[in-house]
Amino acid sequence: IAFHLMPFYTNARKQVVKTPKLYFYDTGLLCHLLGIRTVEALVAHPKFGDIFENLIIAETMKQHLNANQEPQLFFYRDASKVEVDLLDFTDPNNRMLIESNPDKPIMTGSPAISL
Repeated sequence: IAFHLMPFYTNARKQVVKTPKLYFYDTGLLCHLLGIRTVEALVAHPKFGDIFENLIIAETMKQHLNANQEPQLFFYRDASKVEVDLLDFTDPNNRMLIESNPDKPIMTGSPAISL
């Protein structure tokens, strides 16, 4: 029903937030639990951005599981509030950073990573 997304950190970074985030595999269930019954209600809901983030992360997780891959998914946030919604390190030759803003989703490949 749900899974944890662990934070990405190295021992050298003491300022990183280390609490995992909880996501639902099924965003339909998530919306039901929030009382969202229509697309209009979803788009107007104050948690719309969080639900969209959940959708992106859950679908990425399911894509890897369906391909029989062990997902290496994390999020990043430091003490100064620098945050990346999803770090996908499943393919070590193509590490991805994914920002799940519903207005402007952003995905970058390995060359942009400097964590």
